[in-house]
This record gives sequence, C-alpha cells and structure tokens, in this order.
Amino acid sequence: MAVKWVKAASIRVTPCRVNGYESHGHTFLVDEHSDVAGGQCANCNTIIWENVFANPVLSEGRPDGVPPSGPDYRKYHVAKRLRFLSALPRCPNCGSSEHDLFVNNMVIPRFPDGVTVVSPEEAKTVRMDPESVNVWLNVVETQESA
Repeated sequence: MAVKWVKAASIRVTPCRVNGYESHGHTFLVDEHSDVAGGQCANCNTIIWENVFANPVLSEGRPDGVPPSGPDYRKYHVAKRLRFLSALPRCPNCGSSEHDLFVNNMVIPRFPDGVTVVSPEEAKTVRMDPESVNVWLNVVETQESA
C-alpha cells in the first residue's frame, strides 16, 4: 500500500463549498459513478480515499450466513465499514491511525475544521474545480498488479 497525493478529478471526487458554511473551507462530494470510498481521520479530518474494488474488505462478497437485508445485514454492513476504517494506513497529515467516518456518495464528510453539515439533505453546494484540489489516495496493490 502507498498513499499518494492525486488530483481529486482523477478519482471522481469533487471539492465543494456549502452555502452557510463557507468559513469552514471545502468538503467533498463523491460522484455516483466513482469507484472510491474514504475514511476520515478522527484527529485532523483528512480523508484517505481508496478504490472499493481493490480494497479486500469493501470488495468481499456477502457471507452465506448473512441475509440480503434486515437487521443482520445492517449489522454486517456496519462491521464491514469499521473493518475498512481500522485497516486504513496512518493519516498522511497528522499520523493518527484513528479513522472514524466512512465516506461515500451518500455522505458529506466533515470540513477540515471538524464542523459537520447540520442537514446534508438540504445542503446547497457550490462545486469547485476538481483539478484544483489534491487528495490522498491509498493505492492498494492487488494480486494482478503484484
């Protein structure tokens, strides 16, 4: 594994500002067709992104004993996200190993100062140029690339 500094556009993540939260900086929106998910650092709010198909935890199939829906499936899904977060490398910004927020196209992550959008479903976003912002990508070596 190697954490690399890449353009947000290269992984289909869009930086944006949220109306009413401009003083907190920018956050990110994940394109619905993007192949990445991320983990946000509990200490400094940096996000490490990773390709979901290359990540062994996120790409695993549903175990036979887990139903396709319902409370047991939700329990499995929460545990899977926690396994993903705990397997991420140390934050390249602060060195912390604690990542506490799973980020995908359904979640608006915290701002750099830790503030959370109060009502994400009502948030009015202003997209920024994804070529203008770099992000951290954890490149997972797959058996094919090894």
